[in-house]
Amino acid sequence: MKRAFLLPGLVLGALTLAAANAPAMGGVANGTVAKPAPVHVRVQNQNYLDVNIYAMSESGHSVRLGMVSGLSTESFKIPDHLRTEMGLRLVADPIGSSIAYISDIVAVAPGDGVDLTVGPTINFSSVSVR
Repeated sequence: MKRAFLLPGLVLGALTLAAANAPAMGGVANGTVAKPAPVHVRVQNQNYLDVNIYAMSESGHSVRLGMVSGLSTESFKIPDHLRTEMGLRLVADPIGSSIAYISDIVAVAPGDGVDLTVGPTINFSSVSVR
């Protein structure tokens, strides 16, 4: 007769444990879905020209992140809809120049940081994930 009460108790205990851990596993907590951590881009502009920075998805959709003045550093957040499994590209477009830097495809995960260095000559620019 004790077995009949043991099984429902184990099931109830397992459900309680699963519900308590749901927010940690990206589940629903208090009716809200946990958002993934944002991806930030830190742009170090070593060029004298101001540059516009764009994030571009594999489909070619691009979003302007902002502008970085010459010889300065800024940080931007990559919009969630641009982060895909395919990755994205970063574009540094110097104002007043006909040459832009387009990075290779960068694979980023939630919480990653990306460093974009705009070189003194645009062809010396580089990107890395930290």
